[in-house]
Amino acid sequence: MCHDEEKGLIYVFTSQYLINNTADFSLYLVELDKQRITRLIHGNKKHRGIVNHLICNSGILVFTIQDYSGIWTRYHEDAQIVYDNVGNVFEVLMSDDNPTDIALLTEDNIV
Repeated sequence: MCHDEEKGLIYVFTSQYLINNTADFSLYLVELDKQRITRLIHGNKKHRGIVNHLICNSGILVFTIQDYSGIWTRYHEDAQIVYDNVGNVFEVLMSDDNPTDIALLTEDNIV
């Protein structure tokens, strides 16, 4: 779960492991000011659907999922989730001064 206090948004990632070695997973958005819950992503995949990194601030969401070599980003005003295959991500950092400044450290030590 990630709480964007500035924008009044809460992101909740859920997963349920199934006996056939797959997982149902979903990402929900809770908009506190509108009292609305929206499912942003739903999938059934042959992996465990474990979130490695989950950062949200100022309407920006950045997350990675285990066994995927890339990042997902979402800017709340655009209402779209974008995937970028940047390689295996080891660290995600968001600037405290400017939340649109985001740094990633990949498996190849590329920032």
